[in-house]
Amino acid sequence: MKTVEISQSGEMLTAAYEELMEKISEHVTVLAMHDEPIDGIMTAKRGLYRLKEQLESPKKLQTSEMNGEIACKIGISQSLMWLIEETQRKLGIDVLESVKIGMVGEDDLKRVLIQYEYLELAKEGYKYKDIKQLLSCRYDWSVSRIEKLVYRG
Repeated sequence: MKTVEISQSGEMLTAAYEELMEKISEHVTVLAMHDEPIDGIMTAKRGLYRLKEQLESPKKLQTSEMNGEIACKIGISQSLMWLIEETQRKLGIDVLESVKIGMVGEDDLKRVLIQYEYLELAKEGYKYKDIKQLLSCRYDWSVSRIEKLVYRG
């Protein structure tokens, strides 16, 4: 009896969660159509997604310690987690949820970080040749690929 009640309660919670997320998505669409900011609602949506993860069975989650913080992840490699943290630290953008659902990949994060760091290092007075070599080592991209990215966009 206890197991059945818990299961039914969990199913009701999941259904309510899915309905709420659907309503939030619809609201985001309406806001976007009318050129209204969606930052606040998207932050709330990410918070609800994290809350759902915490409510689910711990078997589904893997945790690892990175840079002194606990990062909850589902099938994310350490190199990708590092890129996510670098994007958060340097650009102030939380892309974890986008990576989890497959909207943003490793190459996308590398592109953004390389372009950002290239400009920042150039402002600091580094030679372009040195910048490309440094970024090539840091992100495991060829200098030629970095040049194409930076100069062609």
